[in-house]
Amino acid sequence: MRSSIKFLTALLCTLVLALVPGCTSSTGDGDGDGHGLGWGRNLADGVRDAELPDGVLYNIVCADITPDGEPEENLPWQFYYAELPGEDDEDVLIVVVQYDGSTNTQWDTDSSLPPEGLPDYDDAGPWVEAAIDAMADEGYPDWLPWNLAVEPYDGDDFPGTVNWALIIFVPEDFQREAVVAVDTDTNEVLDVEVSDR
Repeated sequence: MRSSIKFLTALLCTLVLALVPGCTSSTGDGDGDGHGLGWGRNLADGVRDAELPDGVLYNIVCADITPDGEPEENLPWQFYYAELPGEDDEDVLIVVVQYDGSTNTQWDTDSSLPPEGLPDYDDAGPWVEAAIDAMADEGYPDWLPWNLAVEPYDGDDFPGTVNWALIIFVPEDFQREAVVAVDTDTNEVLDVEVSDR
């Protein structure tokens, strides 16, 4: 499994980007039913259409996910877009969809883009639910999901996996963490890794 350090770094960036001033209009046709992945992606896709029309979604991050697969109240979704397949140091549009439906944008570069992007996922709930069940099976029924990242899978450990979600769980005291890997196309739990922080 990939190092969770890269994952945690991306999540820390999410919190920083949530505070960065940028576009603050509510763009896109969000479904209006809660703050789920489909709602956030629709809003972010609207911004992408205006800022990077050929951009492909290749990474999704939520810094504090609920058991229902939505962000905790007043926290954002973050969506990464680039023209794929990309070159070294390809321009990346990062769209942060705030809880109130407003958006912030930032441009960055990425030298490790995947060859293809993600499908139009609409619901993170099944991934989180599968991860919660796996944590209970491992003997950690009281740990809560904390962070979520979705991206194309580029490893060899899980043949047949095209895209995966990495969900970090923590106990109430935040002294340990677990990373649960879920195949986003089958909702199958691929791995559970529990460690000290």
